[in-house]
Amino acid sequence: PDQANVFIEIDGAFYGTSRTGGVYGFGQIYKYDPSADVYTIVYSFNSTGGGTKPLGGIAQNSTILYGTTLDGGANALGTYWAFDLLTNTYTVLLDLDATTGNLERSAGGSFPDNYQDNEPVYHNGFVYELFLNGGTNNEGTLIKVDVISGNYTVLLNLVASSNVVVPSTKFTSGIIFNNEPILCYNEKIFQIDSIGNVTTHTTIGTSNLITNMYINPSNSSQICTIEAKLNGGSRFVIKDSSFADVSSTTLSSPHLYRLLCTDGATNYALSCNASGSFIDVKNASTNTSLFTYNTTLGTQLRNSFVFYNNKIYVSKGNEIMYLDFTNNTFVTVFDIGTDPPTVVQTNDVDVNQAPIFLELC
Repeated sequence: PDQANVFIEIDGAFYGTSRTGGVYGFGQIYKYDPSADVYTIVYSFNSTGGGTKPLGGIAQNSTILYGTTLDGGANALGTYWAFDLLTNTYTVLLDLDATTGNLERSAGGSFPDNYQDNEPVYHNGFVYELFLNGGTNNEGTLIKVDVISGNYTVLLNLVASSNVVVPSTKFTSGIIFNNEPILCYNEKIFQIDSIGNVTTHTTIGTSNLITNMYINPSNSSQICTIEAKLNGGSRFVIKDSSFADVSSTTLSSPHLYRLLCTDGATNYALSCNASGSFIDVKNASTNTSLFTYNTTLGTQLRNSFVFYNNKIYVSKGNEIMYLDFTNNTFVTVFDIGTDPPTVVQTNDVDVNQAPIFLELC
């Protein structure tokens, strides 16, 4: 089935990818305008060499989006791509391989045979990302890609016994904090300085994972995140610049709290059980339940969680949904698998290995 990946909000519209769908069935970049209720296929991936099955999140620099594909490319291990929203130009920056790391399902490494929910970050002309397959140890890499030349540097080859813990889920996230890229995976935070040195911070114990992060709206020298625990006991945590706890709140629930967002005043945490039949949204700072839903979703809400215009938007499988705070409702906006797009852009031609000559600041 079609699968909606992590989406981001840019100037009142949501941009994301799905690993199938699109004009050719190999995936798409889509745009959703919530004000006009317009769903647009911005770019359709195809089989001409530019990569297929986009997976995970996207990074943004001004009007340029960056992301990765699971398959295709010169080595059949996916590509690192860029898409310019101004010129509608798709560019392959890098063909992924066993050295760069990739999003492929594990064949012989220490990690489970499932897909990776990745979240790259852009900073000062480079995109940074954690791959959980490939590398020297076949256990993943932390990579830095030049968005002009496509040249890459492997900053770290992951080793399950030392700098990561074998996960129950493949989930990475990242932000820019104190003018440095910060990426996290399970209980590890990787801090990257201006010359590419990586400092690893261990924040929590085994069988936990750090979820999405953002800068504390009340204090720009702090970050907010959730340290999620599989069997209950997840914590909403505010951390300082050395990643030590400033404060924490235990989120009482038997389910895994793994998504976090804010409206600038309230921090919202979302929990969903494995069957997708129960959802709980809390004020993360006070452990107060705001909404609980008994649903028939059939799968977990596990990717995006974005507050916009008094609604929290989430992705579930191939659907984009929102929790409406005004009417206390839970609404499907569109289904990538069944709903035709309102608009399909026509310039769906891959440009392989063409450099990006302009970087917008």
